[in-house]
Parts: sequence; C-alpha cells; structure tokens
Amino acid sequence: EAAVQAEIDAQNQLAIEAAEAAKKMKEEEKRRKYDKKRGHEADHSDAHPADAPKADLSTFHVLDKKLAGNMIYVTGLSSRASDDGVEQLFGKFGTIVDVILQPNQISGELEAIIEYDSADPVRKVASRTDLTLDSVPLTVVRCRPSGNLWNFSAHEEKDTLFVRNVYGISKKALREAFGKYGTVKEVRFRGRNDCAYVQFEDEASAAKGLALHKTTIEDKVLEVLISDPSRALPKTADPCEIFVTNLPLSIMKEDVEGFFSKIGKINQVRLLVKKEKPTGTAFVVFEEEGAAKEALTLNGTKFEGRALVVSVPDPNFRSNQATRGGARGGRVRGGGERGGQ
Repeated sequence: EAAVQAEIDAQNQLAIEAAEAAKKMKEEEKRRKYDKKRGHEADHSDAHPADAPKADLSTFHVLDKKLAGNMIYVTGLSSRASDDGVEQLFGKFGTIVDVILQPNQISGELEAIIEYDSADPVRKVASRTDLTLDSVPLTVVRCRPSGNLWNFSAHEEKDTLFVRNVYGISKKALREAFGKYGTVKEVRFRGRNDCAYVQFEDEASAAKGLALHKTTIEDKVLEVLISDPSRALPKTADPCEIFVTNLPLSIMKEDVEGFFSKIGKINQVRLLVKKEKPTGTAFVVFEEEGAAKEALTLNGTKFEGRALVVSVPDPNFRSNQATRGGARGGRVRGGGERGGQ
C-alpha cells in the first residue's frame, strides 16, 4: 500500500512539473511573439505606436508621499532588472530624480517607484502600453498622494529630519545614508535643492538619524535637525481654493469656469503660464468651502479627453505649483499672452 501511494505521489509530482513547464513555455512563446511584433527587445522610442492599445489614465497607485504626483509605479519587472536599466528606459521621458527598485511586500515580485523632477513626464510615460525591459512587457500607472489635503503642522515633526547643505547630493545617496538608522519613507528637496526633508517610518529612527549631523557626504558637511515647520510660520491653505493640472493647453478661462461652475459659484480662475506659454494648470477659487471640497471629487474626471488632477494647493510650496509667468484669461496663440497676477 505504501509503495502504491509513493507511485501515485511520484506521478502527481511529474504532472505538476509538466504543467509548470508548459506554463513556462507558453510565457516564453508569448514574449517571443511580443518581441517579434515590436522588432526589438526593449522599447527605445519616445513615440507611442499608433497600433498600441490605449492606457487607462484614470488608474492611480496611491502612495503615502507628498510628491507622489511626480511619480510612476512600474510592475512586471523581471528579476534581472536593475536601477541602471530602469533609468535608461524611463529617463528618455524626463529628468529622473530617484528610482526605488524593491520587491512587492505581498507577491515578492520586483516593482519600481520612479520619481521625476516634475509631473510633466508622468502622464506621457503612463500613456505608454508598449514598454518592455528584458523582453518583459511592463505596466506603468501614475501615482497620487494618499490624501488630497496638505497637513501643515504647527509643531515639530519628530519622524522627519531637516537637512541642510545637500546641493548636488542625490535622493538615492541620502536615502542610503539615512537608511542605516531606519526605514526612510520619503526624501523631499526644498528650494533650490540645497535643503531636504528626510521622513522616517517612526520617530525613533529619525532621532538616530541625527547622528549624521556635521558628517560629510560627497564633500558636503550636513546640518541635520528635527523638522519644525512652526519656525517657518506656515501659511494656511484657502479652504475655497483648488489646484487643477493636466488641462488642455488651449483651454480658456471661460472653459474652466463653465466646467467647475456646476459645483458652485466661482469667484476667480487663474490660468498659469511659463515663459508666455500655457502650462495646463489653474487655480480655481469658489465662493463657498463646501463647493471646493466637492470639486475634489472630480479628480480623474475627463475634460476634453484629458483626465484632470484636482487637489488642494500647497500655500507653503506654491512656487512648485504656480509656475512663473502669472495668470492668463484668454486663449494663447502664436506664443501666448503675458498675464498679470
């Protein structure tokens, strides 16, 4: 009886191995067909092929990071993927600030968080459905912060360090240096990238990170202290104002008013320009706070074929949102119109 059972077990194992081998062969065949169709191993073109399927730009990967709007989430990476390979593939869409290559906490499969220096390249790369790396098709989605509202503390943020004299030091280098003291949640540059916030998962790790005060990284002597926003006298966000991005570049003030007026009465619309050219961004001020809150639910809504990004503006970092050049009220032609605030 034991011998019979052993024979059955052996046959079952062979069946399992055969099924796994068949599955692997099927996946390899799928990859070969994909490569043959594209005519190359990895994508090296900025142009989206006309026959490629359209991406679902209404999908977002939620991150507990304030700068998530500048990030993309990449899955489907092979175990051979490297930081350099990822940067080479995605670097052609814009300037990459940081790459985090890590295993998924649930599946263990390799994934990447890629941060650009602005939100402009994010939609471009997320619209691509034909990107491959190591002959493996990739899935790319945009990221967004876990909350729409900015939290401006009037007290110390004991899980966050404020670091001076970091100009020229990469986020990756800072993350690795401070990561010796605990899990780094996020690194955010400030101003002209000469200062940075390093946020840990917990206060104890941040306290340990103070050990890097007056130490040298890449010939720079760091100044490290616990972040205290109250020293900077943070401004308070206008509860009646929203910030809108990914608007069509040909949009007019009246178009924005017409779209959002279905939510409530609007006091002001400011379309932003940079070097006399439209940026596809705007501030919208409602008469009532309730209307502004309801307008946040329009995040991801299609407007003239584009998925809008609607959020609460950050008054303490408005230079990142209100691009120089001021507001405009008319349609731009032939280089645009100069506007005033």
